[in-house]
Amino acid sequence: MRFVPTIVSFLALSLAPALAAEIATPDDTARFLAGLSPPSDSPLVAFTKDGGWQQHASRFDALFGEEERSHLSRVRAFAKEQLSPHNTLLYMFSGPDALHALALFPNATTYVMAGLQPVGNMPARRGQVLFLWT
Repeated sequence: MRFVPTIVSFLALSLAPALAAEIATPDDTARFLAGLSPPSDSPLVAFTKDGGWQQHASRFDALFGEEERSHLSRVRAFAKEQLSPHNTLLYMFSGPDALHALALFPNATTYVMAGLQPVGNMPARRGQVLFLWT
């Protein structure tokens, strides 16, 4: 719960460019919220200079770095040794576990993911990731 004010602040910041007639793309917004720098032409770039966002980005870097060292590096090594590459991946455990699909099959060009989480309206499909909900 301690991240709620930070997330709310970031969401509010992501709306600020819309008020100035510059609209951040969904990808830019997702990168920004994940602590990754958006592209240099994104209206969110100015907000990455904020100390709060920089702390947020550093925290995410630390969390994912630790996950990489303690777990994902072993998953990737297993996949490289034991699994054959696939262009299309059908992954029935998506949602919070999408990270493993990407670690196990990093070179797939299409990921078809399914999950049981209720979602509401389905967003328009963008790129090669297709999510299916039941």
